[in-house]
Amino acid sequence: MKIAGQLQWTDYLKAQFLNMRPNGLTGIAAYGFFGLLLLWMITGTLPTVAREGLGASWVFLLPIVTVVIFIPLYYYVLLPRRVRHIYEQHKEMSAPFEHEITTEGLVSSNQYGYAKRPWGNFRKWAQNKNLLMLYLSDIQFILIPKRFCTPEQLEAILERLRENRVPEGNRLSRGRLIAMGIFLLLFIFIGIMLYMGFQNDVR
Repeated sequence: MKIAGQLQWTDYLKAQFLNMRPNGLTGIAAYGFFGLLLLWMITGTLPTVAREGLGASWVFLLPIVTVVIFIPLYYYVLLPRRVRHIYEQHKEMSAPFEHEITTEGLVSSNQYGYAKRPWGNFRKWAQNKNLLMLYLSDIQFILIPKRFCTPEQLEAILERLRENRVPEGNRLSRGRLIAMGIFLLLFIFIGIMLYMGFQNDVR
C-alpha cells in the first residue's frame, strides 16, 4: 500500500499549527497563563479606575494589549514567512515522496534517499482534518497530508500504530483531565476571592 505526493510550504505551516496546539499539561499552562494575565488586568484596572480614573490604568492594560497584538502578528505574518523561507531553502522538503505502508514499518523514499522506519520507532502521532503527523521525537516528524491518502490507507497506518502501542499525542489522559479540572476550580476560586476583596475595598 503506497502513498505518493509532493509537500507544499502550506503543509508545513499547517503542521506547525497542529504541533503548537495546546494539549495536556501544556494546554493547562498556556490557558492558565492567559487566564491569570486577564485576571491580573481586571483586578488591577478596576480599583485603579475607581481611585484615580481611566488614565492611570494603562500599566495593567499594556500587557494584555501587547499579547492581543503579538499573537495574530506571529501566527499570520511572522510564522508563515519563516516557514516559507525554510521551505524554499531546503530542497528536500519540496521533493516528491513515496511512503509504503508495511506490517513492519513505514518505508519512505524520494530522490535524495530511502529510509525504513519500524512502527515501534515512532514516539507518538497527531492528526487533524488535513494532516497526519508521525513523531520520531518531540521535534522530528513525518508529515502525511490526508489529501494523498485513501481512508483505507489512513486506517492501515493507525492500525499499525495501535498495534505497536504508539500513543496519540493530542489526546488527554484521564489523569490530565482531572488535573485540568482541579486547576480550573482553583482558578475560579482565586477569581472569586479577588473579586470579593475588590468589593470590600470599594465599600
